[in-house]
Amino acid sequence: LIQSVIDDLARDILADLKRRWPTESRQQRRDLIGFRKRLYDRWKAPLESLRMMVTMSRELGDSVNRELRQSPDASSRRHVVDVLARSHARACQIVEEILTLLEAGFADGAMARWRTMHEIAVVASFIAAHGEEVAERYVSHEAIESKRAADDYQRCQPRLGYEPLPDKEIKAAQKAYDAVIAKYGPEFAKGDYGWARHHLGKPKTPTFKDIEGAVQIDHFRAHYRLASHNVHANPKGVFFKLGILAESQVLLAGPSNAGLADPGHGAALSLLRVTAALVGLQQPPTLDNNVALLMMVQLGDEIGEAFGEAHERLEADDAALRPD
Repeated sequence: LIQSVIDDLARDILADLKRRWPTESRQQRRDLIGFRKRLYDRWKAPLESLRMMVTMSRELGDSVNRELRQSPDASSRRHVVDVLARSHARACQIVEEILTLLEAGFADGAMARWRTMHEIAVVASFIAAHGEEVAERYVSHEAIESKRAADDYQRCQPRLGYEPLPDKEIKAAQKAYDAVIAKYGPEFAKGDYGWARHHLGKPKTPTFKDIEGAVQIDHFRAHYRLASHNVHANPKGVFFKLGILAESQVLLAGPSNAGLADPGHGAALSLLRVTAALVGLQQPPTLDNNVALLMMVQLGDEIGEAFGEAHERLEADDAALRPD
């Protein structure tokens, strides 16, 4: 009897909520429009500069990519050019995602996306430093990841009710896996960064931290850990929020106008590294591309200062509104 009453109540109340939802939705959209306008007014200078930077980077990357692929030695560097061009395109896309999150008031989500940006910058710098051979290993490692993905799918598909992979696909994944293991050895399949083991010169299974140190970008380790809190379900991610300025009992369950400085400035710095890695493949680099890269460096400095100034103004305004 109780279950029957619960079922009826849930159905009737949900039907009523659906009838009233259009009015509620319009009000929420009006509130969000107002909030995002106020946020944009406060953070306009650094946000627009970051958007300018990604536009410059995209245009520069397109130009360099075409020049590299048309160069006389393109065939001898096809892996490194392809990997860095694709990494650069992905970095530009992620900056757009970060901008969308920042403009909507989700600094913690933007910081989580910067974590990926940092990883791309580190890997791109490492591949640019070591050239074609390591780029080919990086590309070959896709066979390892594809085999792992196929194995995971096969383990999960019965409980999910999915169809198993066709035998043809399983055999193709196994064949590609066996080929790269035969070429590079069993250590190649250990961990997520087996492709970098040879060039790191370490017998143990390589980690991202090893690659980060090899290209001397490990001074962002603390920021990377901070960003990781917004990816994993660890306690720090539950109790710490960039979107809250000071210690508070308020639980942030939506957007906030605080915390934009770290992910915004971080996105600019990481995009600059990925762009520099791609431009650095040109030997010798053209005058125009060097000028464009220097412009991005100067703009990156301005972005950092603008984000810092906006954050300081927000802190001052917040402190003025708080009771003594």
